[in-house]
Amino acid sequence: MKLNFCVDFLWCVQCLYGGAPKVPKLRDIERGADIIIETPGQLNDFLEVKRVGLGQVSYLVPYEADRMLNMGFEPQICRIVNEIPSRR
Repeated sequence: MKLNFCVDFLWCVQCLYGGAPKVPKLRDIERGADIIIETPGQLNDFLEVKRVGLGQVSYLVPYEADRMLNMGFEPQICRIVNEIPSRR
């Protein structure tokens, strides 16, 4: 899913969320993304199969992180954070 409101900024935005086919999302992500809006579970799925890397991440903004932690997503969030190089 591409978000057209970033076209003026020449940003490529991709969304990763559960409940939708993975193949089209993987294809879009593999083309590159400046901004990824994701759910922790979906991103972890892609990290596990080594189809997404977070080596170039500059910023991580965990939307509603408190709610995700309360819902038991701490292991998934920690995995995502640990994938980002410490120099970032």
